[in-house]
Amino acid sequence: MPTASNVLCGCGRFMRVKQNGVTVEELLEDGSPYKLWDADLLECVECGVEIIAGFGNTPLAEHWYPDYPAQRARLAPIYPGRCRPEVGRRVTHAID
Repeated sequence: MPTASNVLCGCGRFMRVKQNGVTVEELLEDGSPYKLWDADLLECVECGVEIIAGFGNTPLAEHWYPDYPAQRARLAPIYPGRCRPEVGRRVTHAID
């Protein structure tokens, strides 16, 4: 693994950690809360691109936890993250 980082930016510079321990809120497709994750914010010092990587193995909280709103408020600021369905892509599973 390279000395500086294991994340390479498209501009060719290895990215550096800007902040450890940022909170990401995983959102459902409709934008409603789902899970809170701990991760790291990386940046490229040359072009300014930022990414979030290095997510923990388990979420900090899930939407059904009674204290989810309190944890969300305590862990602010929050980076939102959601997936959009891929249009026209059909997933098939092979059956043995």
